[in-house]
Amino acid sequence: MRTLPPFPQAIIAGGISALLTSVLIWVCTLTGLFAILAIPVAAPPDSGSWFAWRTLWGAVFGVFFLIPLLVEVRESVRGLLVSIVPIAKLLLWDYPQGPEGWFGLNLGPLLPIAAVVLWLIWGVLAGWLLDLWGFGGVPVAEEEELPPG
Repeated sequence: MRTLPPFPQAIIAGGISALLTSVLIWVCTLTGLFAILAIPVAAPPDSGSWFAWRTLWGAVFGVFFLIPLLVEVRESVRGLLVSIVPIAKLLLWDYPQGPEGWFGLNLGPLLPIAAVVLWLIWGVLAGWLLDLWGFGGVPVAEEEELPPG
């Protein structure tokens, strides 16, 4: 049973999964994992606005789950396809406008790989939430009612 229409579900799932991946980035930054791997991804340790900005963009990208692509597969699988949109925006629009350069390659070859992996995680998480909420084209098996008698 759906409690919300698809549009708010997609936005909420995108926002929640962006918040979760932001926490993952923050933890990897604070623990030094990104520094050890020489991945120049960094989360400001005390920046609430950074979390808010990433959560907002994740919610916006969640709208792309409303496009009827591969409706016969689970949303978590569709999330991999949907995540192409934020990946393209980051690598082809955001990074070239900053010091990162095209695909973020000015800061090393692992930056684009990390960005792709993190947005793929976002897509799978958002899709998993939508699956959990009964969103999309894969119907949940319902029990068949037996006729009386």
